[in-house]
Amino acid sequence: MEASLGSAFEITIYRAGDRNVWDALVAQARNGHFQFLRDYMEYHADRFEDLSLLIWRGSRIVALMAGHRSGTTYYSHQGLSFGGLIQHADFSVNWVIPVMTKIRIWLQQQGFKTWIYKTLPTLYHHQPAMSDHWALFVLGATWDYRNTSVTIDLSNSFSMHKNRKRALSAVGKRELEYRESRDASLFHPILTDLLLRKFGRSPVHTQAEMQRLMDTFPENIRLHLALRQETVFAGVLMYNYAGVAHAQYIAATPDGEQAEALTGLFHHLIQSIYHQERYFDFGICNEENGAVLNEGLARFKEGFGAGITIFDAYRLEI
Repeated sequence: MEASLGSAFEITIYRAGDRNVWDALVAQARNGHFQFLRDYMEYHADRFEDLSLLIWRGSRIVALMAGHRSGTTYYSHQGLSFGGLIQHADFSVNWVIPVMTKIRIWLQQQGFKTWIYKTLPTLYHHQPAMSDHWALFVLGATWDYRNTSVTIDLSNSFSMHKNRKRALSAVGKRELEYRESRDASLFHPILTDLLLRKFGRSPVHTQAEMQRLMDTFPENIRLHLALRQETVFAGVLMYNYAGVAHAQYIAATPDGEQAEALTGLFHHLIQSIYHQERYFDFGICNEENGAVLNEGLARFKEGFGAGITIFDAYRLEI
């Protein structure tokens, strides 16, 4: 049965001429996201050897796999927050084992030894799309990592913890102003300084890349700032799509940290800017691929009334 179903599917490698077909499937998928659009993926084309796949059933495209090569490992996808099988709205669970098996065999034929598979967190599903989780179990995949992301379900009641309420009360005395900006240069240096100061690393996106993405996706990527007397104290770069407002980058200056500028800014975003979305996601609070919890960061994010969702990645030996 699996063999007969498997023979119904064909895999092709993404080429530039497939852009319209690819983007159209992302737009109508049950788990599509603007990060899978080619204009987003290709901002870092120089960093990854793209090997994205299209899955066809006859003449009809039914799924996509954003991925790239790194030695004998196939990643889906290191340059994106999440990945996995992007499924057409009527993709059937009856297809998932044949499709995933077909991809696995195809990767083996290309000389790959390992497949690292990032899944798409359920809060980003427009309709349930977890059949790939089941397929990974059947095919013998193991967890590569699990990250905890801190999320508010805005459609249900939630309340700030006492520590954030106290911080918010202090913010009210600091005369902060909240403003949206389209200028990445107002934020990127603050982000760079914070990451170097606290973690000894640089942002994934350069300032030019951040500005390019903001310009390309103005409705989806929005920069929010907290200022005092025209000096930027803190900023949050939000990724907003299909009911999920996600804080992609968060940073404050040392003065902003003392002024609790991020507390005031997040309260403003949750209550005034993104209150009509389904979820507000603060992002992960882990280090070392999920093995270590940054307790202070988790405490800060949970303080707004949030709970935990999981960002999973699996390892499948080919």
